[in-house]
Amino acid sequence: MNEFYPLNKTYVFKKDGSSGYNYFSPVSMYFREQMWSEDEMYDILKEVAETSFRYYTQ
Repeated sequence: MNEFYPLNKTYVFKKDGSSGYNYFSPVSMYFREQMWSEDEMYDILKEVAETSFRYYTQ
């Protein structure tokens, strides 16, 4: 699903690769066995939202 990109990392900058046909679009996927707490998920989603906002409003 995420090619060779690691899990549990935030990806906002969607294009990776230098040619017109050889690029990847990693997504932010967080997985683990134990349940996530609300605070953990809040922190992760806050980071995604803030990074997206900064990137797309430049």
